[in-house]
Amino acid sequence: MVVVAKHNRTGQMWELKSIGNDRYEASFEVDKKFPLDDQTISVLAYASDQQKQGRRDDAERAIDRAGLWDIRRPYRFDPLLVVSRNRADLNFTVLRKRKN
Repeated sequence: MVVVAKHNRTGQMWELKSIGNDRYEASFEVDKKFPLDDQTISVLAYASDQQKQGRRDDAERAIDRAGLWDIRRPYRFDPLLVVSRNRADLNFTVLRKRKN
């Protein structure tokens, strides 16, 4: 299984790695180029390739074409594309650095 997070404004994606006990993590940097204000990062999982570990471009293109990343649309579980029964949409806010 491959677990991926996608930033809904920039399209940037990160693979989450298993840390055990059904928990996954990824890290990303919030730098000067990162958008400000409200953000949404969506997380879902799809089947891995038996021959090759890691993300699959073909699966991610099919998921994108099906609209499963679109936070304006309800998530419809499609076992031919994904293995996660739902999509986690994580909302957070990026603020400007305060000047002292």
